[in-house]
Amino acid sequence: MLDINSKLLYNFLIMKYKANLYYLSIIITIFLFFNCLPKGPEYNFDFPPPYINARMNEVFPTYIRQQRRVATKMDLPEGFLGYNVNYLDGDIIMQVIKAPSEEAVKDYFNNTVVPRFKSMPESSTSETDGWLHATGIEKEGRRWIGWINQIWIFQMSGTTEEYFDLVIRACRFIEKKE
Repeated sequence: MLDINSKLLYNFLIMKYKANLYYLSIIITIFLFFNCLPKGPEYNFDFPPPYINARMNEVFPTYIRQQRRVATKMDLPEGFLGYNVNYLDGDIIMQVIKAPSEEAVKDYFNNTVVPRFKSMPESSTSETDGWLHATGIEKEGRRWIGWINQIWIFQMSGTTEEYFDLVIRACRFIEKKE
């Protein structure tokens, strides 16, 4: 038969064991929850930007799915130059803007591009490995991504996930991480 001190020690150890199991189960649950959340694709933006005087062929693919690009010059602030390029009757859009300086490109991105993305029902902006970028999905399902590469702003979209992946694969300044 156990004396009173032994019973107290035994009960204390059992309670401590149960408490540790309880905290361990909470830690495991939190770990599983955060590791099982769906993760969107990550992108690699670490590519050399276009040359300062790059021609359109050096920035935009001429064709996507055998359809030639349709380009229009964008109306931008003084010192900026940009083109809006459509493929597949507008199902795919690529926009590339060259700013006069790195300071100007960040101002334009933060004050013009980011607010447009934030107006979408689903959006995020972040900085990954030093690359400022934004993603968004419009109410109709069109997906967008935009990022800065030195003095260049890239924005791309597709009306479906298939077209979005197609424009990402067609651009040589971004790739989807597997």
